[in-house]
Formats: sequence, C-alpha cells, structure tokens
Amino acid sequence: MRYLSKIILLGMSIIFSAMASETEEIYHIRYFDTKIPAKKAVLVRTYPVYQGNDTFQLFFLIEIQNDFLQFIYDGANYDAGAEFEIDLKNTSTNQLKSKIFHTRAQERDFNSTNRRDLYHFALDSFEVESGEYEVILKYNDMNGKGRQQSQKFKIDLLSANEFYASPILFMYPGKKISDNFFYSQPSALRSNWDFNQKMGIQLNTWQLPSDTTVKVKLEILETPENKSIYSIDTLVTGSTQNKSVYFTLSRSLFSEQEYLIKINYSTLTDTMDQKFPLNVIWFEKPHSLWNINNAIGPLKYLIKDDKTFQNIARGDDKEKRANFDAYWKEQDPSPDTPFNELEFEFYSRVDSANAKYGGKRVPGWTTDVGKIYILYGEPDEVVDNSLAPISNPFLRWTYYLEDKQLSFTFLAVDGRKRYRLANVEENPIQ
Repeated sequence: MRYLSKIILLGMSIIFSAMASETEEIYHIRYFDTKIPAKKAVLVRTYPVYQGNDTFQLFFLIEIQNDFLQFIYDGANYDAGAEFEIDLKNTSTNQLKSKIFHTRAQERDFNSTNRRDLYHFALDSFEVESGEYEVILKYNDMNGKGRQQSQKFKIDLLSANEFYASPILFMYPGKKISDNFFYSQPSALRSNWDFNQKMGIQLNTWQLPSDTTVKVKLEILETPENKSIYSIDTLVTGSTQNKSVYFTLSRSLFSEQEYLIKINYSTLTDTMDQKFPLNVIWFEKPHSLWNINNAIGPLKYLIKDDKTFQNIARGDDKEKRANFDAYWKEQDPSPDTPFNELEFEFYSRVDSANAKYGGKRVPGWTTDVGKIYILYGEPDEVVDNSLAPISNPFLRWTYYLEDKQLSFTFLAVDGRKRYRLANVEENPIQ
C-alpha cells in the first residue's frame, strides 16, 4: 500500500495551518520615511512531535528579548523572571488543558540586560490528542509590575497512520539545553532568520514500522529566481518510531533576501514533499542603511573624489544600491563573510549622530558635530561648556590617535541648540 501518498495532504495541512495561525514574528518601526522590520519582544512557536495513536508532544518554544525583561541586581548578577500561563482548548470537544510554568534569566553585565539582540529561551510541552486547538498564552513579568502580554492563535494537529514529518526546526548551533530531544537550542522563529547567524536544522519523523529507513533531500533556493544555493541528501535511520537528523549551515551561506526550503522524504514505496519560506533579515542593521538615499549622503565624508561619489549616487534606487554595495565590498576587511565590519561601524556612527545631534528637519549626520563623530567616533576627552554662563559657550572634543592629538572646538549657537565647528587643533604625541 502506498501509505505516504495518503498522508501527503494531511502533513501539508499541519504545516501551513500552524504557520498561518500562529502569531507574527516581526513588526515594523519607522525611521524617517523608511519602514524597518524588527523581531517581536516575545517570540512564541508551537512545535508538534507525533507520538502515534493520535497523540502529540506539543512543545512551546519561547524567546524573550532581554530589553523586554525586567532585571534586578542582586549584588552579584542581574536576575529576571517570567511566568507563562497556557490554555489549550480543543475546538471540537471544548476540552481544556492548562499549565503554568516559570523561567528565569541571569546576566552578569548590565549592558546585556538592555540588548535587543539577546533573547532568553524557555521551553515546556503538553501531551495532546490530534485536533484543532485554540491557544491562549499569557505572559507576566515577575519583576515588572504591569508588564503583561497575551497571545491567541489556533493550531491544527492532524494524525497520521504510517508516516509523519514535523515542520522544519531552526536551531542555534552550540547552544545546548537540558532537553535531550533537541540537538541544540531551538528557535521560536518559523519563517525568518537573523543575517550573519549560523543556523542549525533539525528534521523529525515518525514512521511505522519502526525500522523504516527514510531518505531525506533538503534544498535551499534563492527566490524568485529559484537558484539552488545548498542541497543535502541524508538518511533517517534507527530502531525507534521517532527519528531525527541534524545539520548546520554556515552564516556565509545566506545574504539578506528571501529563500524557499524544499524537503523531500522518500522510502522504497512512497514520497512526501514540504516547502517552507525563509526570509533572512539583518535585524541589527544600522537604520540609516535601510534606505539607499539615506545611506549614500554620509559617504561624502569618506570619499574625497567628487566623481566617485557622484557615480555611486547616480541612477535609480536599484543602480544606486548596486554601486553602493560594490564600494563597500572593496572596503570590506573580511570579504569572505557576508558581514562587513567597517560598514557596520560607519553607519552605527551615522545612526548615533542622527539620534544625538539631529533635529526635526536636520539629520544629525549633516551637522558639524555629527560629521566629526562619524569620522572619529566617541571622543577620548570631552570639555563641555556649552551651557556655561560665558560669552562664547563651547564644546571641545579631543582624540588621542597613534601619532597625534586632535582637538575640535564647537561653538554652541542658535540658543545652544546646535554646534558650529570653530577650531581644529593638531599636536604630535611625543
């Protein structure tokens, strides 16, 4: 009997109903006239592992942003805690299952408690029967009064007779957890991934009889061209009905774009296909890099040749982006990796200049003080007399470079709302 052909449509409905019904992973913030994607502060994903006999172990994978948690210093470390209340209601029988579990996070360094790129991981699971469920998850911060969140979504768990394949699971290689089912720490992300982040993939199957060997082919394609960038063929073997395979992908494999992951499971008698979208996003990319017109302007501080600068700034947005990327590729100190450290540092300074020294109509990078900040970074020494009761209030920044000392003096003007560069002093370091 061709068992797998009977279960293909069931398996696909499990995958896509869960993906469509669960909560969104990202939202958008506005930076000037540009919408920028950001990961949500609390990421939740359910992950079904079939146990046979119409039952699942349903994992809840949760990631909580450090900046969202409320940390309290205990004299040695910074501690935070959260409580989750989960209600699972079968929409056919109205049977309700509930659970409350707690998780604690700890950081030694204060700066880590405010980082938006660091997430604390929490894990729990239910044993449930197949069916459609309404899920209500409530988050309560144990340290922060009133910091609560509620998420509501549906999942559809359809049983299988002979074969089941869980959806693809993304993981963080090298991050271990206590649950032995997972090869490394799983991610709560389903269809997005961080740029420049190494990826692990775990595939899980259930098959009857237990000694069935399943051949697995996974392929990753760039869209919309459907250009294959990675493929692997492997076997899922073992003496138990639940079997899994795990492998890692280099961070250099992915650029910032959309992909399609195709998986084929096959035995001697049948085959099953799955497809999953994947969007690789540089969530921590400096905001000024998201819009090509915002990104090109500050380049004039680095490019002294007007013709070279005009060549980059010429054409439509697509041409500008191509010229811009080509310029930074030439400056890249590590061209074999997708991450350009120099570009990141430069535009992080642009973002800081815009935040610190800009106004409603004046981007901070265009100001005198913003320009010096972008070129030299944080000063080594600051003398701030901009609010002093003197005739010429000023701000002085001093940098100690390898062979010289640079001092920039800015006059506080326009009611001390902005600064104008008045003097540059250069002295050799003895």
